[in-house]
Amino acid sequence: MNTPNKECMLNDETNKMVYNVEDIQKLLSLGRNSTYALLDKVYKEQKPFKVLKFGKSIRVPKVSFDNWLNGKDDNI
Repeated sequence: MNTPNKECMLNDETNKMVYNVEDIQKLLSLGRNSTYALLDKVYKEQKPFKVLKFGKSIRVPKVSFDNWLNGKDDNI
C-alpha cells in the first residue's frame, strides 16, 4: 500500500496561494458568467478583495478572498 508523500499533499486545496475562476465559482455557487462579471468588477475597483490578471488568466489571492468571505478586513 502506498502512502501519500509530502509532494502529493502540496496539491491539496488548503495549500493554494491563489484561487482561479473555477475555484471562486464553486466557493460562491455562481454561474460562469456571473463569476467573470464579479471578478471583472472587483478587478477594476480592487475591492472588496484583490484580483490579479495575467493576460487572460485571472487569479485571486487566497488570503484576500478568504478574509472578505469571512467578514475580515483586507489589510494586504
